[in-house]
Amino acid sequence: MKEIYGKKVYDTLGEIVNPRHTALLVIDVQNDFCSPEGQFSKGGLETSTLQKLVPKVIQFIDEARKTGIFVAFIQNTTMRNGLSDSPAWLHFKSKAPGVAPEYTIEGTWGHRFCDGLEPREEEPVIQKCRSSAFVNTNLDLVLRSNGIESIIITGCVTHGCVLATARHGAFLDYYVVVAKDCVESNNAGLHEAALRIMESRLDVASSEEILNEWPKLNKQGQRNLP
Repeated sequence: MKEIYGKKVYDTLGEIVNPRHTALLVIDVQNDFCSPEGQFSKGGLETSTLQKLVPKVIQFIDEARKTGIFVAFIQNTTMRNGLSDSPAWLHFKSKAPGVAPEYTIEGTWGHRFCDGLEPREEEPVIQKCRSSAFVNTNLDLVLRSNGIESIIITGCVTHGCVLATARHGAFLDYYVVVAKDCVESNNAGLHEAALRIMESRLDVASSEEILNEWPKLNKQGQRNLP
């Protein structure tokens, strides 16, 4: 920890991802984005990298749960009949080549999380209608109500909702760590560009590096929190 203007600032990765004040955000790992039968794939986008992302995120969530990390699921949502889409937002969504704006329609199979990513009863599901998970949602309220100071970002896509949520989180005064092997895009160039942008101001680390900072359960099944 270092001191700036008389204020104590977390400085090391271990301090930032301390389970006492850290949440893991799982962003948009949904059928329409990641499944070969989803809307992204049907629109002609390459989704093999997103399909490979799913087991990585599942494994990371499992380890986070063992450590007692607060887990929140972010679910991209489009209300039926476009009720949540303004003309300007429809224009924004239509800029993605090959993708019709009718994806993650509320209540459809494509809106659901991928198999193996079922939230537990105590894990909040935050539905969002824009790229950032903080826009017009109660995510900030939920995090602050549970003493969260740091967020770890996982999910898709790196250059879209991951980047938007990570930067927005920083602007709201959260420490932000991007798990670089647990985020992915349908475009390799944009994926790398987004990581470079985030590395310029945020913490970017591998899931293994993050896991190495987390305490393990002791023989009594309790966490050895620092």
